[in-house]
Amino acid sequence: MFGKTEVEEVMKWLEKNVPFYASEAQLQMSFVAGAIEKYGTDRFIFIPEYSVVRKKFNDEECGKRDEIDLVIVDTKDKNKKTFIEFKHKTFGYEGDVSKRIPQFAVPLQYKKTIINGVFQPTNMGAVDLGSYDCWSDIERLEYYKNKQDECDNAFFIFITNDERYWNSEATNRNHKYGGFSIANGERGKKSRKWVYNPPYTGNIDPNNPTNTEKNSLGLERIEHTPLDTGDYDHDSEGQPIEFENFGKKVNYVGKINSIDFTQYMKLVLEIK
Repeated sequence: MFGKTEVEEVMKWLEKNVPFYASEAQLQMSFVAGAIEKYGTDRFIFIPEYSVVRKKFNDEECGKRDEIDLVIVDTKDKNKKTFIEFKHKTFGYEGDVSKRIPQFAVPLQYKKTIINGVFQPTNMGAVDLGSYDCWSDIERLEYYKNKQDECDNAFFIFITNDERYWNSEATNRNHKYGGFSIANGERGKKSRKWVYNPPYTGNIDPNNPTNTEKNSLGLERIEHTPLDTGDYDHDSEGQPIEFENFGKKVNYVGKINSIDFTQYMKLVLEIK
């Protein structure tokens, strides 16, 4: 079965062979390329965007069709399946081009991310919604592994250069979004739901928020909550699970609002 050891080896391969990621799809296909380079195709079958029907959500009949980012089938171990979901969230500096990430040899298909010859990651923002999406992926993997028996093991792989994801101190007012933080030390909460935390705009009536307040508080996702997931602050042996450096630290000048966006980080969670 394609397990923790194999995932870790492919992540090491990515660090050595892929200088940057322009999209989540590139991360997904680079992982496949690395896995084939390491393990070939005689044993493992790699299926991107694997379609599966979810029978229940929050114990109610569902019938929703999901696409799992990557499924790996072990043909020499009873066709056991490994489900993998990827997330790629970036912060792109929007100021002086001289302070942006140094130039890489970038394929033409990524030319939209090039400004004056310098690779510029997309500024995705919306850390509250991005974190919700992370937990949504984790909850979905937990469901298919534990309640619907669609897979034998599963992993969530997250790559980001946005420090607000891994460091809850490197944030601002918009980071206050209930239990959806994916930061180190904040993944041990089982039940996650949106909460109001409105002091930065004065007194907000929870029953009549403005459109701006709806967006900043993530209320457009309220129909999908709550999400119940396992504790991912510690592994099965009680050791802390934390974001780790991924690749080399890029070299552009200074920080933005006291937040350092020059280091890509990875979080790899084995689904419980």
